[in-house]
Amino acid sequence: MLNHLKLQNVGPAPTMELNFGERLNLITGNNGLGKSFLLDVAWWALTRRWPAEINPKLTAGKKAWPSFPGDASISFTFSGKTKEESYESTYQRKEQAWTGRPGRPANPGLVLYAMTVVFLIDEVEAHLHPAWQRTVIPGILSVMDELSSRASVQLITATHSPLVMTSVEPSFDEKIDAWFDLDFEGKEVVLRRRDFEKHGDAGTWLLSEAFDLPSGRPKEYEQLVAEASQLTELDKPAPEQIEKMNAALVQALGPTDDFLFSWRYICRQKGWLK
Repeated sequence: MLNHLKLQNVGPAPTMELNFGERLNLITGNNGLGKSFLLDVAWWALTRRWPAEINPKLTAGKKAWPSFPGDASISFTFSGKTKEESYESTYQRKEQAWTGRPGRPANPGLVLYAMTVVFLIDEVEAHLHPAWQRTVIPGILSVMDELSSRASVQLITATHSPLVMTSVEPSFDEKIDAWFDLDFEGKEVVLRRRDFEKHGDAGTWLLSEAFDLPSGRPKEYEQLVAEASQLTELDKPAPEQIEKMNAALVQALGPTDDFLFSWRYICRQKGWLK
């Protein structure tokens, strides 16, 4: 299995490093930050071929290039037949190729020696109804558990789905699992291995560090809620402002919305609503 991956001057960040869990590995982050790219590099590390070299019809998965002038390298470790193997490849600009130590790669790619299986899945929830998004990872883990008596099995997957993140809460084990998150901060892509904290439901996961949303509401309603919050901070808002905002909130939000309850409570406490 793939144990460690480090990129220097390759991809969207100057340095990217992952210490993988031996069973489940989740990668989250906004579009364009490098989730699919990391899976492409993981594939290359395991097979020494880029995905587009195997399937030329792919629009992605092509050979990685250095991001900036200077040296570029891809290094990784993996579990071999009897021990952990390390490998480093550097980019030779003259040859426009990634090179490493001579000889046959120690990891045989798609040929399974010593029964080691690594699943690489990009957007594991793609095209799935929400009901199936809740079961796809538990289902794969169940298959992996069946295989584990005969093989070492590892899953590395990227996801945009809060339902997927919720679905792994009952089984996530920080001793053998890992969650990596990509963010865009200060004009740079930052990769972190985050502590996995349970949120209980998909709606709360939307507000977590995995997805960074202020709410699960439409943007128009988010703005409305923000304006209502500002209104409650005024000492003496005009009665017509309160009435207009209350009508807008009632029309926009569901009758059980938490903010609508808070708004009514605050307004009644201050004598703005009866």
